[in-house]
Amino acid sequence: MTYRKLFLLALLWPLVACSANPNLYLLEGAPAGNQLRTVAKLIEVRQVDLPQYVQASEMLLRGEDGVVRTQQNDLWADAPDRALTEVLARALDDRLSADVAGDPWPFDVPADLRLTVKVQQMIGTAGQDLRFSGQYFLGATSISDLTIANRFDFSIPLTDGSLQVLSFAHTQAISGLADQIAMRISKLHTAQLF
Repeated sequence: MTYRKLFLLALLWPLVACSANPNLYLLEGAPAGNQLRTVAKLIEVRQVDLPQYVQASEMLLRGEDGVVRTQQNDLWADAPDRALTEVLARALDDRLSADVAGDPWPFDVPADLRLTVKVQQMIGTAGQDLRFSGQYFLGATSISDLTIANRFDFSIPLTDGSLQVLSFAHTQAISGLADQIAMRISKLHTAQLF
């Protein structure tokens, strides 16, 4: 094989590699929980802040050696920060008597309450668990001085190394976070928001 043919093959290889159809995985909606009453009427979920490695479109698994590896041909069907924000907003909307929406805020009037979530860790180890931890912040958008900061830490078992199980574990983790946040919001009093 001549150098010219090798050079052309080297140029074409990325195109051939990228032409393979990747597997796309959806982050499914969290199952509905019990609906709780809240004094807030409108709640805004800010775009979830994810670590850099979670923002990638490739699905990730941590090996038993602790190294995080991308699954090259297995991708999230939507941008992870957008998908997580939407699933969390929908889960909270199902769990609370308030109307809940994610960024960008769709209403002309401001929300009564704003939720910000900062994820510290969201990674699964095949055959072990998915670790989902971080902190969430609640603040009133009115003149109220309500400021609440709470940590969360979930560990969801991964029964095997399949990406379907990993995707389902992500949904379970978000569902657990939605339950925790909804319970906290339901305990707020009118005087704390207005």
